[in-house]
Amino acid sequence: MLLKKEDLTRITEKNLCSRKNAIDEHRVLLYNEHRNVCFTEKMGQHFLNSMRKSVRGARHIKNIQISASILSADMSNLSAVTEGLERAGLDMLHFDVMDGQFVPNISFGIPILEAVDHCTNMFLDVHLMIQNPIQYISQFAKAGADLITFHVESNGDPAKIIDEIHHEGVQAGIVLRPGTPWEVVKPFLKDVEVVLVMTVEPGFGGQSFLWDMVEKVEQLHAFLTANRLPCRIEVDGGINAETAPCIMRAGAEILVIGSYLFRQADPKAAMQWIREKAACMEESTIR
Repeated sequence: MLLKKEDLTRITEKNLCSRKNAIDEHRVLLYNEHRNVCFTEKMGQHFLNSMRKSVRGARHIKNIQISASILSADMSNLSAVTEGLERAGLDMLHFDVMDGQFVPNISFGIPILEAVDHCTNMFLDVHLMIQNPIQYISQFAKAGADLITFHVESNGDPAKIIDEIHHEGVQAGIVLRPGTPWEVVKPFLKDVEVVLVMTVEPGFGGQSFLWDMVEKVEQLHAFLTANRLPCRIEVDGGINAETAPCIMRAGAEILVIGSYLFRQADPKAAMQWIREKAACMEESTIR
């Protein structure tokens, strides 16, 4: 149940002090994808606004989801591109944020995310390819991120970074480079909504799919299933009509698609083809 703005306004500093024990005992539970996120009334209006958007986006996350990487979009016409993709039924937008240190490339940051957030209601999937992610979590959350993923190979304690993301009312995900064994993230899978497997080396768009990542996704999916963990598998890099069916069959649920999608004369038809493939797979599995 979401707190109404007027309820927060009604609670004065004096009331907060006098009702501290009651607030601690009666926390508000918000549904954040597959889990409840606990927070107290005094965390503020921004938290609530962020959670409203996160939950609203999460309701559209079912079966196979497609996240368009704007790294491959026409940046000079980003508003029109975003609106067109939303009309075409895209599930979410993927932002690859690079700092030139963690990866040898620089992309875009908070102002672009903020601008896109103002012109769309789509779920915003932010992938931080930066050296010190914890320093920027709050800023990206305030700019409109619904999901923030960070690399397990980056600086900082992953558990603390996950906690900071959730504290901001945003879904959290952890990312694996191709060379990092999936077992490295096992201790954190119970605490995140998404695990992102890079199927190319991070840093540049337009790379070819690394086929040995299919086995990594299969093993990761088997572990999540065996342990009944609701964490979803996202994949990023080289996803197209040839690679999508294989990686979906391995267990991926969220497909980040860049160059392939933006080259299509009819992106809606391309996305529909992938979803139909997924539906056929599900049907054959049930049989």
